[in-house]
Amino acid sequence: MESVLHPSELFHFVKLLYHFTSSDFKISCAQYAIP
Repeated sequence: MESVLHPSELFHFVKLLYHFTSSDFKISCAQYAIP
């Protein structure tokens, strides 16, 4: 296995994951989904 993540990449991935699971992201998704 050569999939080694750097600490900065891991931190960015965690921030991205938290953003996707946050309520703010769901609200913005709902706003964009409704024309």
